[in-house]
Amino acid sequence: MSCLSCLTLSGLEFSYRNKTPILTGIDLEIQPGELVLIAGATGSGKSTLLNSLVGIAPSYSGGELKGEILYGTQSLLALSIRERAKFLGAVLQNVETQIFTNRVSEEIAFGLENRNFKANEIQQRVPELLQEFGLSAQSPWTIKQLSAGQKQRLVLASVLVLNQPIVVLDEPLAYLDQQGTELLLQILQARVHQGQAVIIVEHRTDLVAPFAQRIVHTSGGKLLPGLPPQRVLITDIPPTQPRDAVIVATQDLAYGTYPAYPDLRIQTGE
Repeated sequence: MSCLSCLTLSGLEFSYRNKTPILTGIDLEIQPGELVLIAGATGSGKSTLLNSLVGIAPSYSGGELKGEILYGTQSLLALSIRERAKFLGAVLQNVETQIFTNRVSEEIAFGLENRNFKANEIQQRVPELLQEFGLSAQSPWTIKQLSAGQKQRLVLASVLVLNQPIVVLDEPLAYLDQQGTELLLQILQARVHQGQAVIIVEHRTDLVAPFAQRIVHTSGGKLLPGLPPQRVLITDIPPTQPRDAVIVATQDLAYGTYPAYPDLRIQTGE
């Protein structure tokens, strides 16, 4: 008997034209009130899996998607991104592409307005979400005044305000400091207790794992249980190396559209 509020992936496979499948044989059922952490190395298919769920792949990315995605008994494959948004709230890696207005309070109200919420409901919900995400003081600000972490929290708030049964988050901790991370995880834990299902793709697995009911990881196109095995690299420091010599250093190291990491210097004996 099917679960009427579950998200079910059956035999999911995705590949770009004439290329080896990025995903193959993906089977997964996510139940209400469950937080599922999806881990895996960069390029292992985590984001592709989320894009397949929300409809970006293959509608906008191209490629071929096989298998089935069900919410209860409703197939999502024939639905557009807009239609899937009734069931799935999504925050993708680049939050800048998910901002549609100029002011903080307007951004949270935007989704409610598009869902035809009544004006009095919007006036009630917007302050609630601003407070929940620690953005009450920034309510009248223009969005360009926000830090990267505040933008991340704003986009998360503008998605969670709609209360879809399933929330999909791709690297939601990327721009958050320790305080922002703790706040978000507390909010998600409360949502899970209220019955929402939460799917998180995240590299900072040590922070999310304690809150997860289930952990899986992508590897070789498959979805496997648990965290991926850790790979440890051990090198010997040459005995002739002078003490306090710099043996590892980085400068302006960055990945994709993320801000550059702080410069790193490691010396012998550290």
